[in-house]
Amino acid sequence: VITGSVLLLLSLYLLYRILLLMRELRASYTDELTGLPNRARLLKDLQTPGDACLMLINLDRFKELNSLFGDDCGDQVLVTVASHMRQFCNDHSQFRSGIYRLPGAEFALLGPRIEASTVHAFADDLSDFLRHQHIDWQQQSLSVDASTGVACREHYRGKAAAGQLLSQATIALLRAREQLRNYVIYDSREQVEKDYQHNLYWARRLKDALLNNHIVPHFQPIFDNQHQRISKYECLVRMSDDNGDVVSAGVFLGIAHKLRLGRQVTGIMIDKSFEMFARQPYEFSINLSYADLVETDVLDRILGHLRARDIGKRVIFEILESDGIENYSQVLHFIERVKPFGCQIAIDDFGTGYANFEHLLRLNVDIIKIDGSLVRNLDEDQTAMAIVRGIVQFARSLNIQTVAEFVHSAAVQARVVELGIDFSQGEYFRMPGATLVAESSPRLRTRHSV
Repeated sequence: VITGSVLLLLSLYLLYRILLLMRELRASYTDELTGLPNRARLLKDLQTPGDACLMLINLDRFKELNSLFGDDCGDQVLVTVASHMRQFCNDHSQFRSGIYRLPGAEFALLGPRIEASTVHAFADDLSDFLRHQHIDWQQQSLSVDASTGVACREHYRGKAAAGQLLSQATIALLRAREQLRNYVIYDSREQVEKDYQHNLYWARRLKDALLNNHIVPHFQPIFDNQHQRISKYECLVRMSDDNGDVVSAGVFLGIAHKLRLGRQVTGIMIDKSFEMFARQPYEFSINLSYADLVETDVLDRILGHLRARDIGKRVIFEILESDGIENYSQVLHFIERVKPFGCQIAIDDFGTGYANFEHLLRLNVDIIKIDGSLVRNLDEDQTAMAIVRGIVQFARSLNIQTVAEFVHSAAVQARVVELGIDFSQGEYFRMPGATLVAESSPRLRTRHSV
């Protein structure tokens, strides 16, 4: 009896230890907030032999929601989205997928490889489903948009295939965000060759443009919502050719930086912009990256123009908000050198980066330009409306002016005016052009009357 009792107690202890270890193992593979499997579990499951299809879903504007409404709101959004995605996957049993919560505002779906047409249909349905979900938070109705990257594999090639599939889906997700698309499917057969040929072609075009003076500024008007007139222009870099075709900066500017030609392009833009507005009454803005701000040659060129022409009070320098500022003292040095001439400092693409409010507090900013991703759907997106309202109120408390980018319709402009945003810029008024728009043009008169 004694021996049996000892064995029973020992067995119970061993069983307790086994259950405890199983619980710890389960916890290490589970996201504490949503109860979904986490990234560690995903990596383990990706090592399972067989075909697979991986979808990475990133919630748009999640950082802004956290900034404006706090972490509790962000947590509620993630928990609700997790629940909605479970419902969606149950309703779409043709893609038998597991749902995972990854770091930040990212989820993953992992299932067997399916036909391309089914992938497109599933991704379309998922984007539409998420867009129509509404999350109530303290009498605010928040909506959700997401970008999705998809990658599939046909054959398992060992442990390396797990990381490779995740990397391919990540690349597809980044492309979806860059191209403002709901989803992108990674195509391994085209990716490397297309990128190589693209880079080679535009590197050659860029060098020819620099040699033949084909780097030119185009000008987009900025409309004063209070005084109902154009008061500023943004100078945007373009590339032209002998046939009169014009190429936007997004096509070649990345190549310019890789070839270390960005400083040369910036110098041309500074010279031509100052030359243009020396003869015009408008304020004008020039875009500068963090690399430009800390470059001595760029600062010296700007100071030379400011000393030669009495137009400093009409000059605005736009700092790209999504650029990582590594050294605030260097940026402040630039600002301190140009401010005595009356120049203004603007933060461009405000609302896209990680520390946007920190930029306003640490830099002597006069203007913020609210990013187009927040503005373009103001007429129908209540979440964007709430975020922009918070930005405007914050800016007003600091006596900072606001500009709405990507105003493309009368409905969006009406929302911009309703929110009290000082200036508007976008297709609704005019796209960038080689010349300034006439205040008396029929197109602009129509805009005034709206």
